Amino acid sequence: MTDDETRTEDMAAPKGAPKSAAEHRAERLKAALRDNLRRRKAQVRGRSAGPAGSDETPDPEG
Repeated sequence: MTDDETRTEDMAAPKGAPKSAAEHRAERLKAALRDNLRRRKAQVRGRSAGPAGSDETPDPEG
């Protein structure tokens, strides 16, 4: 393989762009997992805030 062929292959797909459907799916899953982790961390922070940060209304019967 010559240097020209190597350069052409390197330029075919820009860096950071998914090359196949499987890679595109992996990127979407990675983003979804990251968002899920952020939501869960926010939930934990909200719960540790105590009763003042609670969205629940008290039961009027007891």
